[in-house]
Amino acid sequence: MTQPLSESAETSGLVPLAERTNVLQAFRLTMVAAVLISSVLWPATLGAPQRALAPLTAGYALLTVAVEVVRRSLKRRSLALVGALLLADGLWIAAVVARTGGPRSLLTVLVGLHVVAVTLLASYRTGLKIAVWHSLLFVFAHALREWDVVGRWDSPAFAGVAVPDSMVVAGVVTFLVLAVGTAAFSSLNERELRRGRRLLRGLVAMGSELQDVRTPEEVGPVVLRSVLRTFGARRGAFVLGDESGVREVWVGFPEEPRPTALGPLDATPGELLCRCWTDRQPQLVRILGADDRLLLAALPGARNVVVVPMVTDGRAIGALVVEEGGGLDEVVSASRINALLEFAAHGALSIRSVTLLAEVERLARVDGLTGLPNRRTFDETLDREVVRAARSNESLSLVMIDVDHFKRVNDTLGHAGGDEVLRMIGRILATSLRQIDLPARFGGEEFALVLPDCTGVAALTLAENLRQAIAAAHGDRPELAVTVSAGIASFPRNALTSTELLRHADEALYQSKRDGRDRVTLATRRAPAAEAAGADRQTECPRLGIPA
Repeated sequence: MTQPLSESAETSGLVPLAERTNVLQAFRLTMVAAVLISSVLWPATLGAPQRALAPLTAGYALLTVAVEVVRRSLKRRSLALVGALLLADGLWIAAVVARTGGPRSLLTVLVGLHVVAVTLLASYRTGLKIAVWHSLLFVFAHALREWDVVGRWDSPAFAGVAVPDSMVVAGVVTFLVLAVGTAAFSSLNERELRRGRRLLRGLVAMGSELQDVRTPEEVGPVVLRSVLRTFGARRGAFVLGDESGVREVWVGFPEEPRPTALGPLDATPGELLCRCWTDRQPQLVRILGADDRLLLAALPGARNVVVVPMVTDGRAIGALVVEEGGGLDEVVSASRINALLEFAAHGALSIRSVTLLAEVERLARVDGLTGLPNRRTFDETLDREVVRAARSNESLSLVMIDVDHFKRVNDTLGHAGGDEVLRMIGRILATSLRQIDLPARFGGEEFALVLPDCTGVAALTLAENLRQAIAAAHGDRPELAVTVSAGIASFPRNALTSTELLRHADEALYQSKRDGRDRVTLATRRAPAAEAAGADRQTECPRLGIPA
């Protein structure tokens, strides 16, 4: 009882400790003022003159002020002083009550007020302890009076008047009942405040973790882990999908640091999930039905299951599933379901955000007309592949492609016709290369191909095939018929850096232009130290299987 305000489990996150301590000090000074004013205005009613109470009250007031000064100087190390002052409160109240008639005194109301104030401002456990302390002092003072040890302290108004034991017992019971009642009622409010505080901390922690996710698939484990950690549910699942099918399912337990992604499952959502997504409302079932095969596989034997939809832009994108456990008569409160809705809403918002961010990043790296990677992606890829090729001692080829007489196409067919030609070439390039190759729109009517692990000769054969495919691609629209010229440079035969590789490929392209267009030219200038880098090594083009 000497450290009453250190019970962080009950008071943490509510009114700050310093503020509550200040209010308690103000309450003490109010009691002092009330006693002094009463002794001056109504001494007969109080049963004691001012001179009988003034020394006690003044000494108590000075003690309170002194402890407050020391407490402020010690700051965080002052909890022991606060606890000691609570004991001093009881001694002073017991003294003034005994001096004004004991159990018959009007000042016994101070005991009740003090118990209520401590219960509300400190904690209900501390309030119960203070009630016991007041009861002990009450009984002790009565015993001293009965033994005539402190008879001279009796109020003249009650001198010689016997105090029955039943009155003392009634007073003790009143103190305890008052403390228990105040604690019970205040604990309800405190419990709700603590629950809100816990939920807020959980949401803040989840939001902090969600800042680092980059894909919708990374959102599920974070949300599920946060829900299980905050609510203490038996287990849970995070479902990513909608009525048309389920993409991913994670299952987690409170004691596990990270939820587990389930393997191949029956991807049919089942009746419960579909109803949740269709109604856009939480669903609560005691036992999963036979039609909910996916949830039965994820949470076998689950009882009291809450399914909360995740909706964004009016479309269901997933669901948060929590098993409360317990018996079939277990009650799941509306406030708990509403809190789960908050977590699901934040998860849905995060999925929407990362999806939009991924789309923005994709658009920043893709050419809007052809759908091919743009110049920025090309530059990054070429730099990266040159470094990789040098490290692994492999070949790398760069093909630069330019549409012949493209201005004539625009002048004849307009920009719409020119755009159609560029889209046609983009489709051919995108479907004719290996997965590791990069076709990109370099700018205007120019395209570029980054071909890892492919020599210049192999790239020459590939580029020739592409040239022929583009020339024949117009189909039944001869007005779209175009030819292309191409230039090729390879690492390490022609260049050892990305800048040199691009320059030599560009020179080879312009050589094709000078030689009459509609052809492919392989760069002939050799890089310094090319022999040492293995420039004469020949390989097969992996995509087309054409010998170099």
